Amino acid sequence: MTVKFFAYLRDRDYAGCKEIQMECPGTVLELGKKLAEKYGKKFKNEFFAPGETELGERIIVMVNGRRVEFLEGIRTELKESDTVQIFPVVAGG
Repeated sequence: MTVKFFAYLRDRDYAGCKEIQMECPGTVLELGKKLAEKYGKKFKNEFFAPGETELGERIIVMVNGRRVEFLEGIRTELKESDTVQIFPVVAGG
């Protein structure tokens, strides 16, 4: 599976890279846990809402170009052939 990071999530304080290849963990929830283990507390706090059972308010996760909110949310099943894109919410004026 390919996981791509965008904007400040590429910074060394978060993922520190543009993309990684990894074994499919099963669901978006399990992916978040694996990434939090790998990248630490700052990444975990961005990816998850408190309680770690829902996505954080400042994150967008897409699977093969579709937002997980329109699939099964954080419980979306993943496949080895999937590409997951993780974006921070962008705000501006």
